[in-house]
Amino acid sequence: METIFNRPQILLRNDLPGKNYRALGLKKPTALPHLDVPPQRRQGFSLLEIAIAISLLTIVTLSTVLLLVPIARQSRLQREIEAANLATKRVLEKIQATPFKDILAIYPQSSSIAIPELPNGSLVLTYTDPSADPLVIQANLTWESPEIGTLQRTFHTVRTE
Repeated sequence: METIFNRPQILLRNDLPGKNYRALGLKKPTALPHLDVPPQRRQGFSLLEIAIAISLLTIVTLSTVLLLVPIARQSRLQREIEAANLATKRVLEKIQATPFKDILAIYPQSSSIAIPELPNGSLVLTYTDPSADPLVIQANLTWESPEIGTLQRTFHTVRTE
């Protein structure tokens, strides 16, 4: 038996047609299934492989979408709250810019100011003691959120003469 580096040679195909393998001390090679299939039948993917791949892609896609939905919802809510804060800040800055003696005439107790940036948004101004100096102003903002429902935020500011 011929050896390379003292190892017996491995025969993968029927390289010795008509030879007596037993006389050479070799086992007759068995046919390997993937080598016996004609090349035109080994090309492409099987239907089972495609079904498994589509199932895996569907699972990954759905889990990603289900992860992103709450993130998008929270982002919309944060934008609403930011719009509410900015709208209230603008109104309170107008009040701060108004002369002290004119505040109660322009913005009477429990006056309501519409906030167009928010759905059904309104800002109600109340005063702890309208005749006092400093004037403590409380602004209650309410609006309808499509995500949660009615939301309310309360702001306080103080104005002196």
